[in-house]
Amino acid sequence: SPGRSRTVFTNPDVYNTTTLLLSNDEGTLFVGARDAVLTIDVSQTDGMTVKEKLDWSPSEKDLVDCAMKGKMKMDCHNFVRVLQVLNSTHIYA
Repeated sequence: SPGRSRTVFTNPDVYNTTTLLLSNDEGTLFVGARDAVLTIDVSQTDGMTVKEKLDWSPSEKDLVDCAMKGKMKMDCHNFVRVLQVLNSTHIYA
């Protein structure tokens, strides 16, 4: 919005943050990433704060199964590609 300075979000444990969903009240940004979904408070004009991080890492068995199918380890992570509001308490990832 016009009055809000541009802020860059970085977190050393979060990769591939390509899926974004802004809440209806525009105060929360849901971020789909590699092996995680984050909830970020964007209601403050001076910055962003991570409210919650849901870990969605594959199990060791999943990684081994994936590698046995001939895939590179980097391709065996969970990548959140879709975020959609289902109702007032749930989102679909």
